[in-house]
Amino acid sequence: MKRLIVVTILILFAVGISFSLTTDEIEKILTSYKEEGYSFEKKLGEGSWKVSFGANSWKETVYIYISPNESSTDFNIVYVYSGVKSYNGDSELQKAFDDVVSAMEVNSSSAEWGCFSLYKEKDVWYLDYNVKLRQKYLDSAQLMNAIGWVAASANRYKKGF
Repeated sequence: MKRLIVVTILILFAVGISFSLTTDEIEKILTSYKEEGYSFEKKLGEGSWKVSFGANSWKETVYIYISPNESSTDFNIVYVYSGVKSYNGDSELQKAFDDVVSAMEVNSSSAEWGCFSLYKEKDVWYLDYNVKLRQKYLDSAQLMNAIGWVAASANRYKKGF
């Protein structure tokens, strides 16, 4: 009986460790991954990368960013995102809000697992499609699936809501 308990604990411990990827492991996956339509572009900074993903006639730029948590790496969030649209200045802000509402309506009525972000940088508003994942529970298959999903979704939303 003791042996069964020890083996069970060891298996649970091994499974728990196998799901967690470090920042270095994420970078290694991104730089070495091989699939038609995927390419690693560059490292943008600590915990931040740029890749491309596409199929046939389209290709999207996808960014991966790890948002560090001050208290514990157990709470780090991995953002996988891609730009959908940009709006020049505050004169196009109403158009941006209208697009966000349209995107949210489509997003809430489908099986989407991503969300939209609207933010301003300098004088330009950007609408991004993103997926947020907990680094603690991330594995390589989930990471690459998220990149493919975000690229395909961004490509689809660029054509309209």
